[in-house]
Amino acid sequence: MQATTEQATKRPFHETIVEAISRASSNDLRCLATLIKTTKVPKNHDEIIVAWKQRQQEVGWDDEELGVSANLLEQKREAAEKEEAKAREKEQAGTTSS
Repeated sequence: MQATTEQATKRPFHETIVEAISRASSNDLRCLATLIKTTKVPKNHDEIIVAWKQRQQEVGWDDEELGVSANLLEQKREAAEKEEAKAREKEQAGTTSS
């Protein structure tokens, strides 16, 4: 089955959100803040944080009010812990089967 053009051009959230942030109005940023904080972001945390901080400075906001950067840092920490646990499990499985 062939993918449609629309499906072929879709990218993961963690890639497209940076672009959306850079184009967002103040009202859009509030919506994006809610979206980011309620969505599991698996990758690109640092890139999203940089884009967020840059844009919120451009519109004259203090990020502490919305907590987007703090939320992303927490998600980054959780993702790193999950990857470490997977690596440990894989390593243990490898030594057990040897």
